[in-house]
Parts: sequence; structure tokens; C-alpha cells
Amino acid sequence: MNPMRSNNARSWSSRFFPKLLLPLLLAGLVELPALPAGADDAPAQANFKALSKQGIHYYKKKLWVPAISTLEQAAATTEGGKDYKTHYYLAKATEETLQLEKAFPYARKAVELAKTEEDQDEAKKLMDTLEKYYAGVLFEQNPDQPEKFEKGGIIILKSTKPIINQQKKKVFDKIAEYFKAKPVQLPITIYLPFGEYEANGAPFTIEQGKEAKAKVFLYNPNQSSTSMWWIVGGGVAAAGLTAGILLPILLSEDIQTAKVGKIQLGPASEP
Repeated sequence: MNPMRSNNARSWSSRFFPKLLLPLLLAGLVELPALPAGADDAPAQANFKALSKQGIHYYKKKLWVPAISTLEQAAATTEGGKDYKTHYYLAKATEETLQLEKAFPYARKAVELAKTEEDQDEAKKLMDTLEKYYAGVLFEQNPDQPEKFEKGGIIILKSTKPIINQQKKKVFDKIAEYFKAKPVQLPITIYLPFGEYEANGAPFTIEQGKEAKAKVFLYNPNQSSTSMWWIVGGGVAAAGLTAGILLPILLSEDIQTAKVGKIQLGPASEP
């Protein structure tokens, strides 16, 4: 074959073929052949690495919101779902913003994914810190409430005993404010400092190493604040409680060094 002719043919096709093919592709009249399995692994891997690196950069700059958004995109990829650093920094970033319902699962996943001794120690330290100051409560919708909320309902949290420690009180207030403004779907597990609380009137106790349970009547966010779904016949719905002795609300003052906005109630540590 004449090399010159071959080159001319390739040149013509590269110039005109895309122009002819594009309208047909858009009209759905032709389809491109499927790529062989694994053909897009390299771009996906590169995308994951770029997202994870950028998310960690945001975290170190204390830009929590973009850090979480970017790292969650990274974690949603095939490689990201198996990456320790992505989940570790997701746990740290959601820890900073008091999104404990995300921080705990991300921290557990980081423990699971840690391979080196250094990563295992790092992940365990983070998990131990979370569990030292917080425990979960599983909220389920009370069966006596027939209403279902497609876009979620509101949970209003209140402490039923005074929180003496001011740092602990500020952390609780921030978490309560967050859920008051954010409709949620039930069931959901959220995390709070140890103490006695109520959610939409349903009481529960948060104790170290235990998960509380409460059945709640959700507040309909589309109605006025005086029309709480959880107010039933002038009374308040009861909740299921976990057994156990309530730990003291007040932690020793020498470890109360956390600033508002961080979930850690103890000394902050660098990543």
C-alpha cells in the first residue's frame, strides 16, 4: 500500500468522520462499540486519586465542607471504596463538623481498611476517641404515627438534665441545631455526648459503649412549630431505653479543651 495514500486517508477520516458521526450519535441512530472490560480503569483510577488528594488538601486547609464533598466523591469510586486514607480523612472532616452519624461509620471503615501498623494505630486512635465521648441512639418512627414523610421529618433534641460542662453543652447544642434544621429519614442512628435526653418528647439515655433506642413521632417540617406530630392527645410518646447505669454527665475539667465545632471533647490531635 502506498504510504502517502494511507496517510491521506487517515487525515481525511480524522477531519471529517467526527463531523459526520456526531449528529448521528446525538440522534441515537448509531452506537459506539462497547469498550472492553477494564478499558476505563486508568481514567477512573486517576480521577479517584485526584479527588482524594484534593479532598485531603481541603481538610488540611480546614475547609471542611469542600473536603467532605470531594472525599465522598472519591469514596464513591471503586478504588475509593477500598482506600484507607479517603475514609480516614472523611471521618476526621465529618468529626470537625459534628456530623457524627457519618464520622462513626467512616471511622469504622477506616479501621477495616487499615493495612500498615501505622495506619492501624492511627485509625484505632480515632475510633477510641469517638467512643470515649459519644455513643449512638437508634431512632425509629413510632408505629402509632401513620404519617410517612418522603422528604424526611424533623427531630428536636433536648437535654432532660442540665449539662454542667460548657464545652459539652456547646457540642450538644450544635448537634441539636443541626438536626432541628435537617429533615431525616427513619430509622437513623445519631451520636451524642453521654447524658439524658429526649427527642420529640421521647426520652433516652446515652451511655458509653451502648446504643440507646427510641421510637419517635417525627415533626412535619411543612407544618407550623405548634403542630408537632409527636404530641398525641396531650401526652408524649414513650421510648424504648437501653438498660444500664448512667455515667456522670460531667467529664473531668482537665480534658475539656475542645473548641466548638469539633466533636472531640479531649485534647485535639493533628492528623
